[in-house]
Amino acid sequence: MEFLRSIPGPSFLLLFAIWTVAAIIVARRIVYGAKSSDSLRLEPTRVTPSQLALLAGGVKNVINVALYKLFNDKKIEIIEDNGKKLIQRKSKVEKSKDMSIAEREIFDSLESQPRTGFYFTQNNFTSNLEHSLGYEMRELGKEKLIFDDEFLKSAKLNFNIALIVFLFPGALKLWMGITYDRPVGFLVGMMLIGTLLFFGFARPKRLTATNLGKQFVKNAKMRLEFLKSKNTQTTDPDYSNFLLYGIATFGLLSFAGAPELNAAFEPQKHINSSTTGTESSTSSGCSTGCSGSSCSGGSSCSGGGCGGCGGGD
Repeated sequence: MEFLRSIPGPSFLLLFAIWTVAAIIVARRIVYGAKSSDSLRLEPTRVTPSQLALLAGGVKNVINVALYKLFNDKKIEIIEDNGKKLIQRKSKVEKSKDMSIAEREIFDSLESQPRTGFYFTQNNFTSNLEHSLGYEMRELGKEKLIFDDEFLKSAKLNFNIALIVFLFPGALKLWMGITYDRPVGFLVGMMLIGTLLFFGFARPKRLTATNLGKQFVKNAKMRLEFLKSKNTQTTDPDYSNFLLYGIATFGLLSFAGAPELNAAFEPQKHINSSTTGTESSTSSGCSTGCSGSSCSGGSSCSGGGCGGCGGGD
């Protein structure tokens, strides 16, 4: 108490600014700091391609992986109608049990009519799919790769404790200033700004990546880098096995030289100049063929713009 009282106002404001920065850094490390010394937890194949896609690029990356998988399994095909390229089910092909959630959603959506690639980037479809990905999100939460509902509770508790610790010296100095009739306006302003920064940088958000999740994506990029330089015509089983993980991690643009991918996603290159039924096009430049990036700060195509890992509060 006496120590705080003895610190001159200007000096305390400078120290409080330093304290704010340090507290935010430490709090973020604590709140987002789910880490593991188990190196096996960082193997990309520990999760499914859909789960890795969700972690690395959000719902739109999941759609990229699912569309390619359906095309590669010969369950969907590309047709041309009046100069417009559409995606449709192949005839006499039924839904199989081994389809992922996203594959089933896409396959069902093609039951009534063919669709342009743009259809799968619209908010109606992506929002419905996001609600269906609960299992994938729970699995990522169990691995502490994202903040699921359960993990979010403990993270918010840590955040609240960190916020109280951060505000305590300022609140104590504020009480002293009021008690001894000293000016406290600047201190109140700094506390308000610090609290806003605290919420902006350290508050955990549902379905965003933890530190371990970011490290997982970074490790996946390192481990799967060989796919981008691999001969796309190779019969190497490793390439076939890991291709979906590569698409989930890097997005489709990184594999633009693969003929099968060009064939599968060629309609997405033309969707800005075509419409199908109620599927109007926009100039946003986003498509199911967009490149994925990390939830931790990159972006993936979402709706009319770009969004994160299905995240939000």
